[in-house]
Amino acid sequence: LAIQVAGTSTTAASFRADLSGLAGGAATVFASGFLGSTPSFGVFAALPNGTVIALPATPTARVQIIHNSPEPTVDLYVDNAQLADNFAFRTATPFIDVPSDRDLTVGVAGDNSASAADAIATFPVNFETGKTYVVMAGGVVGNTGATAFNLFVNGNAREAGTGSNVDVAVFHGSPDAPAVDVDAVFVADNVVSNLSFGEFTGYLSLPAAKYDLAIQVAGTSTTAASFRADLSGLAGGAATVFASGFLGSAPSFGVFAALPNGTVIALPATPTARVQIIHNSPEPTVDLYVDNAQLADNFAFRTATAFIDVPSDRDLTVGVAGDNSASAADAIATFPVNFETGKTYVVMAGGVVGNTGATAFNLFVNGNAREAGTGSNVDVAVFHGSPDAPAVDVDALFVANNVVSNLSFGEFTGYLSLPAAKYDLAIQVAGTSTTAASFRADLSGLAGGAATVFASGFLGSAPSFGVFAALPNGTVIALPATPTARVQIIHNSPEPTVDLYVDNAQLADNFEFRTALPFIDVPSDRDLTVGVAGSNSASAADAIATFPVNFETGKSYVVMAGGVVGATGATAFNLFVNGNAREAGTGSNVDVAVFHGSPDAPAVDVDAVFVADNVVSNLSFGQFTGYLSLPAAKYDLAIQVAGTSTTAASFRADLSGLAGGAATVFASGYLTQAPGFGLYAALPNGAVVPLPATPTARVQIIHNSPAPTVDVYADGTRLIDNFEFRKATPFITVPADRNITIGIAGENSNSAADAIATFPANFNTGGTYVVMAGGVVGNTGATAFNLFVKEGAREISSGPANVDVQLFHGAPDAPEVDVRLPGGAILFDNVEFGEYADYQSIPATNYKVYLTPSNDNNNILAAYTAPLSLIPGQAVTVFASGYFGGGTPAFGVWAALSSGVTLPLTPAAVSVNDLETVTDFRLAPNPAVDQVVVSFDVKESSNLRYRIMDYSGRLVQEGDFGQVSAGTFSERILVNDLPQGTYNLEIRSEAGSKVTRFVIQK
Repeated sequence: LAIQVAGTSTTAASFRADLSGLAGGAATVFASGFLGSTPSFGVFAALPNGTVIALPATPTARVQIIHNSPEPTVDLYVDNAQLADNFAFRTATPFIDVPSDRDLTVGVAGDNSASAADAIATFPVNFETGKTYVVMAGGVVGNTGATAFNLFVNGNAREAGTGSNVDVAVFHGSPDAPAVDVDAVFVADNVVSNLSFGEFTGYLSLPAAKYDLAIQVAGTSTTAASFRADLSGLAGGAATVFASGFLGSAPSFGVFAALPNGTVIALPATPTARVQIIHNSPEPTVDLYVDNAQLADNFAFRTATAFIDVPSDRDLTVGVAGDNSASAADAIATFPVNFETGKTYVVMAGGVVGNTGATAFNLFVNGNAREAGTGSNVDVAVFHGSPDAPAVDVDALFVANNVVSNLSFGEFTGYLSLPAAKYDLAIQVAGTSTTAASFRADLSGLAGGAATVFASGFLGSAPSFGVFAALPNGTVIALPATPTARVQIIHNSPEPTVDLYVDNAQLADNFEFRTALPFIDVPSDRDLTVGVAGSNSASAADAIATFPVNFETGKSYVVMAGGVVGATGATAFNLFVNGNAREAGTGSNVDVAVFHGSPDAPAVDVDAVFVADNVVSNLSFGQFTGYLSLPAAKYDLAIQVAGTSTTAASFRADLSGLAGGAATVFASGYLTQAPGFGLYAALPNGAVVPLPATPTARVQIIHNSPAPTVDVYADGTRLIDNFEFRKATPFITVPADRNITIGIAGENSNSAADAIATFPANFNTGGTYVVMAGGVVGNTGATAFNLFVKEGAREISSGPANVDVQLFHGAPDAPEVDVRLPGGAILFDNVEFGEYADYQSIPATNYKVYLTPSNDNNNILAAYTAPLSLIPGQAVTVFASGYFGGGTPAFGVWAALSSGVTLPLTPAAVSVNDLETVTDFRLAPNPAVDQVVVSFDVKESSNLRYRIMDYSGRLVQEGDFGQVSAGTFSERILVNDLPQGTYNLEIRSEAGSKVTRFVIQK
């Protein structure tokens, strides 16, 4: 019985009248006492038998009713009384006092019902006195079984929290949803486990904060939906959180919180940020916690999580613990975070545990992270995470300089939006241009993606420095060192100075014709574009010609810019590439490749003079040769039209200072116009050396060794084939100022290796030489086989009416001699074997000359006629040849003309003061053995004597013929005491003498 002041609806007191045992009886119920004093107010019942019963206060329970059946608005009745009019879906009554310990009927009727009789469903209830209830109207009207419309009762409801906590019970009220688990994200896993439709949980007592409830199909870890429960303003309060609606139809699924005052709040979807965490602190593997939840177990150095949805607009604590930790309480470092809703973050765990200051262990946050690129580009941010590395600049090689400038430890860059290709990141100490290291970032497969590139590790200790890329899916890729090729570029197009670009980067500014870059490391295995622009260009966009290139890793290249801008066909401007270039020689040799770069020159052969014929054969414009591996010396490159033996030009390549090095020799310029033709050598360091014309000397070689026919080699080249005794070459042009080895081999030799004797030679530039091969093979000492060289040789006389004559003593067994004219004038004085007597310029007439011992000019060893009248204006080398003492070949005097013609001088009768009274002077036999018969005619009676001299002019025998009458005279002279050899027999008188030669042979 609820007592109200008349006309009001406010109950002042309520009393329980238990008539259940008075069936058929009657009673008088009366109010008694005072409201404001004693005896106090009460209600009593008087029974017919006189019994008066004090009616107790109505016993009550606390009840909240929540409308969670996906039906229209309803009216709610308890017994015949309307408890709620137009009670809407997903609304609740406040907690109210409801009579307890009494059977009641809850009726649910359509809205605007007239009475409880309109109820479409009724439910008996009986609440226990003093208890608190939440009655959830749920299920579907018309359904049967578990999801039928029903009242679901939590008989242990709470209106207040435990202390300052908020106490929360959860109800599963979605008819078509499976059983679920609920995680309080980052607080506890499975705060609700296997909750089925129609079930309440017990109460969770939670600090007054924000929570995110992740709904998962029971037994799985996949979150179907997550809802934010902001309990931060409900300290000391309580709530019933209930799932509502359908997964597959309307009204749709949601989670709501009913507060004790009847307020029902729709829990919003958990606001989130996207977060990736990268472990870049050079520490052991760690465990990672957010609040109480383990986010990553055994999180290794240089690994990353994928981007994940993380509750935002909520204070979180990130904790880092050693691996195999037990809980968040084991964290060795904690960091408060609060992510902004809708933003994307990269959180980099970096620095060094135990350090202080800038390099202390910390979380470095990029609050503008990206998971996708701009359009089809790849968006890349860079983080400096190497604790002991200085601030750096980063060049994207051949794309842009200083894409990152002055980046210090702990800093992120903004994003670079790059086409999906391969890039090479050159790391430089900030403000310098020296690359410390370069790394390849292959973005070619990441179109539309994003990455965080981070430096990691130490420069000076382990773990060592490296650069890594973290992808949005958590993959971390170690960027390899930039693969490289070695490349040298040579400008050999006869055009003005140019600028050279590779992709967007200027490789060479004002790059001049016939200059070269040094070999440099160029990124390989990557498409590049070489652009050539006019000098003083502004950018690669000014290129007048572009060429795609892709260099192979580990190889070396020479790239020759050649041809003619504007030309077409074979001589068009182009890049000519040697993909097997070398920077060093083979061992101590110098390795040389040759390139034909003269646009109007025909195909050529190239001889390395005295080294090898046709070291280059039929080389056409635009072609490279392979490498020649040559000892470090001087070489002369004779250029010949291919297939001919005529040298068009010869150039000196002085490789003597390049031992162990390499070079590219290239023909350059035009034959018929400027710039003129030349040969140049590009060295690996970029130096370009013009090769001078071969310096030369003029040389005549005379074979004067009494030996068989020979072959003559200069270094490896056969210079003269089947060179006969007493023959000469004409004067020929040979390379000068260069060490040459002259080799003498037997005729029909195979190569210079067959030489029986070798001689070093080095002719002075511009000099003229006679080289006399003389002496005896097998001899030692002064008469050993040798080359006798005379510099200052002459090819013509000093005057057109004269003949210039030099003398060489080449008879190994002949004494030192003088050469004089009849009458006593000495032409050549004191000439011994192996010596040259210098030139005498004498009138071009015929001469008779005497050969005498140097110490006795009256002792004539031999006489010769020299018909110089036949060769005016010429120069001649006269050489004594053969054996003077009677060996084979016999002694003779020969003359070699500049043309290479050799001829013997004709022996002449000896006359000092010519003995005219003696004629027809003859000896027999000749050669003699032990005697010789002297015969001659005498014009008038004369007193005659004789003497015999050996080949050195020494008197060995003499005698007296006495007075010889006019007529024919003959006398036998015994010579049996004289040894074998050549002798002169002289007949003398006061008037003069006559000499003839004879040989004794035994």
